Amino acid sequence: MTLEEIRTQINKIDKQILEKLNRRMILSLQARKFKSRIKDPKRETQILNQIKKETKDYHFVRKKFAQKIFKKIIQESCKIQNMKRKEEP
Repeated sequence: MTLEEIRTQINKIDKQILEKLNRRMILSLQARKFKSRIKDPKRETQILNQIKKETKDYHFVRKKFAQKIFKKIIQESCKIQNMKRKEEP
């Protein structure tokens, strides 16, 4: 495989990651309709524990790295939910 082919594959994966993140944010907005509060520490802990377990299946994804990413994703989901809540009448 050439460097250009590798970079092409990386670009495709990056696009897929963005598509999945966008889909996750859409679902988080849908979930907001069923929640009385935006922050849900119990759910956040469940997500982070699940990520911790699943990183064992991925040799090159370190546990701490994955948890940092998902903490940021959760923070962004909360921000988006807060923004949408403020826009509601």
